[in-house]
Amino acid sequence: MNIHTVTGQNTNDAITEAIQAELVRIDRKEYIEVVPNVKLHVRDWGTGKPIVFIHGWPFSNEIFEYQFATLPQQGFRCIAITLRGFGKSDQPYSNYTYDLLANDIHKVLSILEIENALLVGYSIMGAAVATRYMTFHLQARVNKLMLISAPAPGIIKRENYPTGITVTDVDNMVSLCIKDRTQLIMNFCKQIFTSESKISLSFINWLNMLGMQASSYATLQALLLMQDTGFQNNFSLITVPTAILHSTNDKICSLEIAKYLNSEIKNSQLTLFENCGHALLLEERKKCNKILIESAIR
Repeated sequence: MNIHTVTGQNTNDAITEAIQAELVRIDRKEYIEVVPNVKLHVRDWGTGKPIVFIHGWPFSNEIFEYQFATLPQQGFRCIAITLRGFGKSDQPYSNYTYDLLANDIHKVLSILEIENALLVGYSIMGAAVATRYMTFHLQARVNKLMLISAPAPGIIKRENYPTGITVTDVDNMVSLCIKDRTQLIMNFCKQIFTSESKISLSFINWLNMLGMQASSYATLQALLLMQDTGFQNNFSLITVPTAILHSTNDKICSLEIAKYLNSEIKNSQLTLFENCGHALLLEERKKCNKILIESAIR
């Protein structure tokens, strides 16, 4: 029987490499300044193929908790960016536009020197910012895209885009945001799951807490962005392989929106989820994570 042992210099080399790897992990920046006086909170775990996550309204990068619990241990560098105004990121009292938010993402990826990343946009805001980034910055530093429960290019009904909610629906959300933001966030947290989901009250409360960490101003400005029926993306500029994940039971973004995206983005593939709602990355996390891994290494 052959037994291989590591001794002497080899042992020292292995220890040195382990220490250096640990230092790299510790030295990752948790806050990155994108413009003077505006820093974004960034969760940057693991090494290997980069996967960049952009959260949806009204949450933060913590919505990806169950992706970060798995993927960094499987050879991926997971980078979740909290948009300005939300979570632990700075919350400036300024204009909020998709171009501005896309610029913030570009700045973070440039500072971190990320290349050939899988960019993941989840839900309202996340998908809109991700697709805007891809078209506005011409797919810089990204070679794959994933849209999860995506309402891009918007959720408002309009000509040639017959599905989604109405301007009046968003107006009602704006009014409730001004009157009782806690109730607005709680309503949304409950709507992102299917009625059959066995989601605990403590889980709903956790999501509500994430939503309430956002500034009231940013929460409102993001709602006003949703009313922008003129917002368009030139999807023909997206040429990288694109995975579209959508639930057939999504109460926030109908399946027709996913089909629309699938028809507009040339190199895209639609995968349907049937046992969840809008929060498929939480309700069907194993299936979602499996597709994330497959998309990253494909």
